[in-house]
Amino acid sequence: MSPLWLLLLAVSGPVTAAGPALAGPPAGEPVAEITGTHVLVITGQLDRLEGDRGSGGRVDYAYSLVDGNGVTLAAAGYELAGSRWAYGEVGGWLALGSRWVLSGGGSLGSGERGRESFGYERYGLGLALEAIEERAGCVGGGSTRGSLLAPRAGAPLSPRLTVEVHRSESLSGNLDSDFTGLRLDGAGSRFGWLAGGGAGRSRPEILDLVGSAASTDLREIFAGVRVPVSGSQLVLVVDYLDLDGVDRLTVTLGVQLAFTSKRWGPP
Repeated sequence: MSPLWLLLLAVSGPVTAAGPALAGPPAGEPVAEITGTHVLVITGQLDRLEGDRGSGGRVDYAYSLVDGNGVTLAAAGYELAGSRWAYGEVGGWLALGSRWVLSGGGSLGSGERGRESFGYERYGLGLALEAIEERAGCVGGGSTRGSLLAPRAGAPLSPRLTVEVHRSESLSGNLDSDFTGLRLDGAGSRFGWLAGGGAGRSRPEILDLVGSAASTDLREIFAGVRVPVSGSQLVLVVDYLDLDGVDRLTVTLGVQLAFTSKRWGPP
């Protein structure tokens, strides 16, 4: 639920070689076969929380194979309101036939709040059917532990507009989370945009925000743009959170790079 969730990796399913199929290589020439797609996303953010300022950064890497399977790696670090924390992530997904995708991953890290140190753990398991996804996860750190159920569903409203509805509800532990949100993604002739919001209750750890240990009411509004630049994509997102009367404003800037890997073989 960090503002960085807005920068979802644009990793598609099976990758096929692009270009016209009318003219092949000369006889005897080796053939280049695309074996996978690499996506690198680098993001930085500035935060303001009731007069306190903070910042953070994150690097995500995803490798998608042509058979629909893939792996992800990430590292992140943040500082806000006298707290510092960092963690690493590892995950992946596995295609189950032509319609189902099984995904999973985990995060592990630690941080400091004043003179107090704490651990950070998060694990998740997801199952997706085309545009519908249901994800169960576990969050742990300090005195906060429990499991979450987070289903989401999306559908196109038009060729240039899609909508996604997502929900997060705690199943066990002391997370006390109940959040529902909506996101719109649009595509223009020169740039794309995204906007949405949500409301509910959540603990700070689920928001990647280290602070009060108590669950709090929250409302969220966000908006952003995506601009293609020389084969890459720049993303700028402004996110506003009202945490039971405490305001948090986050500005996130990210760049996404994508390229393919090839294997040369006989014609």
